[in-house]
Amino acid sequence: APAPALARTGHTMSIIRLKPKLELALVNSVRVVLSPFYDAPSSNEFAKRITSAAVRATNPKCEINIDRVPESVEAYKNPPPPKIEIEYADGTKDHLVPDRSLPAHQIVKHVQDRCSSILISQQIAEMKKSPVVGPAPVKIWRGRRQTFCDYAEDEAAKKKAAGGVKTIKKK
Repeated sequence: APAPALARTGHTMSIIRLKPKLELALVNSVRVVLSPFYDAPSSNEFAKRITSAAVRATNPKCEINIDRVPESVEAYKNPPPPKIEIEYADGTKDHLVPDRSLPAHQIVKHVQDRCSSILISQQIAEMKKSPVVGPAPVKIWRGRRQTFCDYAEDEAAKKKAAGGVKTIKKK
């Protein structure tokens, strides 16, 4: 869950839930199929978030479709679960079937994590195409706020003595 933030209003303190920011920069299309009789509020919340003007502005070319299962007696007796289909810029697709136990912020976090891994793979591919720009990373890991890399140069520098070549001081 996102970390709560404290807000001071007058003399009372209240907790505000921070929503993770959703960016669709590396998303080609999103299709949400809502089921009126299935109990999954996270699909409705996710549909509200992706149709907001701020999220749409992150990628105006992203195709967003919100469909609804038609109401019928059969859909009432045996309601189909909602579906979320996401197509990314690299051609991969995710099919999510949210239920009551999957909150909307976890769906958003899943999309963010997938987009960040696509971005890192694109950056590595670009670095390998033109090694003049910089060396290829040996190891990549994510911190709390940034992505860190170890390069081959750094590994060689760690093996050397501090200050380069060791010299012996004469007395």
